[in-house]
Amino acid sequence: MKNKQLYKKGLLYNTFCMISRLCTRKHTITQQEPIHAPVVYVSRHQNFYAPLQMMFWFPESLRFWILDNFFERKACLDQYAVHVFHKRMKLPMPIAKLAATPIALVLPIFFHSACSIPVHRGTKAIIRTLKESVKTLESGHSIAIFIDVDYKKTDGEITDIYKGFLYLEKYYTKKTGQHIQFVPLHVSQQNTTIHIGKAISFSENRTFEEQKEQIYHEILNALNQLKITQTAEK
Repeated sequence: MKNKQLYKKGLLYNTFCMISRLCTRKHTITQQEPIHAPVVYVSRHQNFYAPLQMMFWFPESLRFWILDNFFERKACLDQYAVHVFHKRMKLPMPIAKLAATPIALVLPIFFHSACSIPVHRGTKAIIRTLKESVKTLESGHSIAIFIDVDYKKTDGEITDIYKGFLYLEKYYTKKTGQHIQFVPLHVSQQNTTIHIGKAISFSENRTFEEQKEQIYHEILNALNQLKITQTAEK
């Protein structure tokens, strides 16, 4: 049974979502089959559009996987100053740092308020991410992960997604003896919908390594199909 007091969202997060719901179009939920929490929702990022709309309109309280750089002020400042304002927007470095400063002051507080899960990508600390995620699922809470490598891409098919999140299955099965339901999800800006696909799970009769590539392609294909379906229904 879900403990509603566990991972309770903070005042900053709740206030932000409340104000944003007044200023944005409501996204309705559609789904291909009933989903029984807890699950791991997997979605395209769409340059922040999908995470934001899920924060505003998703009926279930979720914990989001967020890159660990956004939880600490200096790392957040470097991320925005160097990668966003300097490299992408071509601003001189002094101006880039100035522009990044207010973001770095607020964003770490916001993601802590959202009870997000830090993702320590590319380091041994990723084990902490997996353990915290398993603990979350055991408590009855679902998780949302945005898995496309090119997070800025909003149109067309995706051809490359991060695979590391699949190891969550390995840790979860070892701890609980059960399998995770990975649920593909697409947030449509055109239709203002959040479309939930069919759950994809590992099977009992094959090992994790034997199934990993198959599950990877099933999720990738499902995400692209959800995008195609939503575009056709416009």
